Amino acid sequence: MEKGIGLDPKLFADAVQKTLNDPRSWAGDGAMAFERVSSGEPEFVITLASPGTTAAWCRKSGLDTTIDNVSCDSASTGA
Repeated sequence: MEKGIGLDPKLFADAVQKTLNDPRSWAGDGAMAFERVSSGEPEFVITLASPGTTAAWCRKSGLDTTIDNVSCDSASTGA
């Protein structure tokens, strides 16, 4: 979670966990599950970012947040 965003990090983490493991999500058929990890190398990271940070990151991926609602792959952001 981006620092200074003013939201509860635990609430966000819990919401992400619940969403990813919801029966309607990728894990819905039981073929996979998502878990939070506190050490080691994660397969991916979900970040809650401010609109300004999101716009800057998405620009690096060639996306414009003023035109569409987008989610960016931070692999190209250097984040």
